[in-house]
Amino acid sequence: MQIGFDVGATKIESVILKDNGEEVDRSRRDCPKDYISIIQTIKDVVVDLEKKYNQTLPVGVCHPGVHSPQTGLVKNAPNCIWIEKQPFQKSLREALNREVFCENDGNCFALSEAIDGAGKHYKIVYGIILGSGAGGGLVIDKQIVSGPNGVAGEWGHNQLPFMAAQKEELKTLNLRDAEVESFVSGLGFSNKILKINNLYDKQDRVEVILLSRNTADTGLRVFNSIEAHKLNISRAVFCGGESPYKYVKAFGVDLFLSSSKDDVKMAIENGVPSARIIPSKMKKSVKSDELLRIAFDGDSVIFSDESEKIYAEEGLKAFMDNERKKKSMLKAGPFKSFLVELNKLQSELDSDDCPIRTALVTARSAPSHKRVIKTLRKWGVRIDESLFLGGMNKVDFLKSFKADIFFDDQQQNIQDASAKVTSAHVPFGIKNRK
Repeated sequence: MQIGFDVGATKIESVILKDNGEEVDRSRRDCPKDYISIIQTIKDVVVDLEKKYNQTLPVGVCHPGVHSPQTGLVKNAPNCIWIEKQPFQKSLREALNREVFCENDGNCFALSEAIDGAGKHYKIVYGIILGSGAGGGLVIDKQIVSGPNGVAGEWGHNQLPFMAAQKEELKTLNLRDAEVESFVSGLGFSNKILKINNLYDKQDRVEVILLSRNTADTGLRVFNSIEAHKLNISRAVFCGGESPYKYVKAFGVDLFLSSSKDDVKMAIENGVPSARIIPSKMKKSVKSDELLRIAFDGDSVIFSDESEKIYAEEGLKAFMDNERKKKSMLKAGPFKSFLVELNKLQSELDSDDCPIRTALVTARSAPSHKRVIKTLRKWGVRIDESLFLGGMNKVDFLKSFKADIFFDDQQQNIQDASAKVTSAHVPFGIKNRK
């Protein structure tokens, strides 16, 4: 038997395998946010497992980045900064007092596929990882090919050709921005929100749960992909063709996103903030920061559709007259609770370093803006930016805000916005009734 470790930015996972590949034991721990604690955590797991199975076991570790053949230090591990420029393999060997085999996680992925996976019948196997980063591994005759600098398979760190950079209108002095990885990888909404956990020392504050219509068998491949993308997702439901929305409330989720119109509609009818992701037509761009920017429409999203009903049934004049006369607060819409949870996260973090920024992007204008502001104040909810556009198209404003995701109840607004930003349709209110 042997112990294998997968070290990532958020977790350290271990497995014991028999020589025939049969899994004997699996465990998972949060990855500490300092180098010494990472070494100690791996040592503690090895000690516990060897005590449990009463034998000394060989140890292998896969991790982001590679050990430089010249210095012996880890390089190219930007998503796991605690081992960057550290003698990771040497430290593990000293801590465990034995030989420890360390290898880049992309190389391990490619080797695994070459030995008993999709590439087992082929002489040459190249594994590609696309996720929070872009990487890969090259295997020939079931042997990893690392190259003189240890990065033979790391295509993501290649520089864009000059003409391609010109086409993308890339203007930067940062060589990292000019790498292939900056254009083909996708941080995405899930990745950005999970990175909020890096600001908490003791336990994760944010969790992403996978709910799928796939079978458990297919789900195994999904989890392999999740691990390859270094996403800290451990809970999942695979419903074998049935709708997973019925488990949304059981998990107590604050936001449900799906590409299924029916699942989203059923979830929102059951009081869960939900939206249907619309495929984006936007071009890849270089992100200058990791700030999570979330934009919301007002009526039928944060607020109820009470005012929108008047506009739809009686026209703009009746809507404006109603807003002038009304003294009561607006009623809550389907996304009020999600906005409240975002505010809680914001309040827990230093305002100067808070990784979340919100915006209200609404067709309302003066004087109808007053009820919005007074209602948010009454709820004790803060919106970082409020855009009262008076019916102007929202697309350019969302692009200027650099929204990572935009929630709106009107299909046309979502279709327009998806040309520039990731958008999600909220099937609630009078505009969505047939």
